[in-house]
Amino acid sequence: MIALLSLTAQADPGPILSAIEADHSGVVLITQGDERRHVVGHGRTAPGDPEPPDPDTLLWVGSISKQFAAAAALSLVDAGTLSLDQPVTSIFPELPASALSLEGEECTVARLLRATCGIPRQLGAPSAFLDISTDTAVQARFLDELATAPLLFAPGSDHLYSNIGYDLAGLLVERVAQAPLETVLAPLLQRAGMTSTGTDPDALDDFDDRIAWGQFTLLGPAWSGRWLRLGPRKPTTIGAAGNVFSTAADMARWTAALHHGALLSAASLAAMTTPSHDDYAMGLVVDGEAGARFIWHNGTLSPHGYSAAVGWQEETDTTIVVLNNQVHGLDATDLMFELERALRGKAFEPERLEVSQQDRVMASLMGANYALLGPLLLLGSLLMTAQRPKTGRLPWLAGVLALNSGGVFALTVFSPLLPSVLGLLVLAMATGMVIGLRRHAARPLLAPKSKRRDILNTTILLIMALGFALVPVSSTQTVWFTSVLAIIAGIELWRAR
Repeated sequence: MIALLSLTAQADPGPILSAIEADHSGVVLITQGDERRHVVGHGRTAPGDPEPPDPDTLLWVGSISKQFAAAAALSLVDAGTLSLDQPVTSIFPELPASALSLEGEECTVARLLRATCGIPRQLGAPSAFLDISTDTAVQARFLDELATAPLLFAPGSDHLYSNIGYDLAGLLVERVAQAPLETVLAPLLQRAGMTSTGTDPDALDDFDDRIAWGQFTLLGPAWSGRWLRLGPRKPTTIGAAGNVFSTAADMARWTAALHHGALLSAASLAAMTTPSHDDYAMGLVVDGEAGARFIWHNGTLSPHGYSAAVGWQEETDTTIVVLNNQVHGLDATDLMFELERALRGKAFEPERLEVSQQDRVMASLMGANYALLGPLLLLGSLLMTAQRPKTGRLPWLAGVLALNSGGVFALTVFSPLLPSVLGLLVLAMATGMVIGLRRHAARPLLAPKSKRRDILNTTILLIMALGFALVPVSSTQTVWFTSVLAIIAGIELWRAR
């Protein structure tokens, strides 16, 4: 459908918004000043609900949250309780001065917010920091690991986008203000006229009714989200780098209020929108020269299917908000840039937004992998540990470990559906089941000369190979679980020769 559009220059993004219907699930809102110019919603918000998202539908905005953390920090600068030149270690007594310094340069608040401190993108086990926003014990572990993680370059010398850095910035705000990040943000949100933005779903009585649940499709055409409600229900599992939910209407209000100077002092706004390396400022990317800048940021939230992009066109005071809830559709960032080009009268190039069947298949497989890998690992672990090995205890112990690991991952993915207490009961029952099965099993899983078991083993290995191929490197927890299962399968294969 997109390919049918004429490649003529246009200042009206309407034809683009009409053309994307088949490949888009989410909401697009374009405002100029206080006026809404274009509003479209496609797809659906929840299983069984055919209504598409609208400007008041709640969605998670992923890394766009970073500008909220930056604005909160700058509001403390405006209040005189924080300085941009202040060393970050001066705020955290748990961190030695040497932890965030290299070659005589220190990580200051300004450098932290600009992601120029050289902090790694992730620590050794980022998925272990489940309650970093509220749990002091988890915060202590986070800071302990950060204290021993070497910087990748001297602070101020380069730029490296880092979720860990912005999680640290969120903790910094809480330490200085002696209050939760959301409490510090509250006056800014109020000044912007935002009523549906925050980090705690429990603060909104109608959160579950208004949220657009993430979805994925299996191999493109068949919608599989009817069996799942993808989406985090406990926001503290994300951290300040991506813990904000909002609506398209609220994001437009925030963007306008920020750039019109209603939230921060002129000096703080200038600092927030002045890039250093790679056009990155403080939670914002700045393209172009003064007077004709396009200031934007994007975000994703995996494995839940959310993608978002918000940009502000300085010369026309136009805000573009794209909030998506489908893992395999149009990329929010690509769509935002194409709309921005159209608003400047540039020719529309359909190939920029085309979603091929191959793209749909691969993206839907990634979504399915995220959502189903946990249960598949759990099933594979049960099968691997249900039979007694001929000799040795290592496969038995490794099998129990793999079963529990698969269960933990399954519960992590399905955390919106399974309370933690139930999760512990499931793990305990699963461990007991393994022990019982091992006591009564008479044959190894991979008995020689068994075609059925060869097929089973090949299937398990293919599932694990799919996990290695499709799970992003950043998912340390998933890679570790998959590695454990690969080792177990390798041991059993060797024993069955």
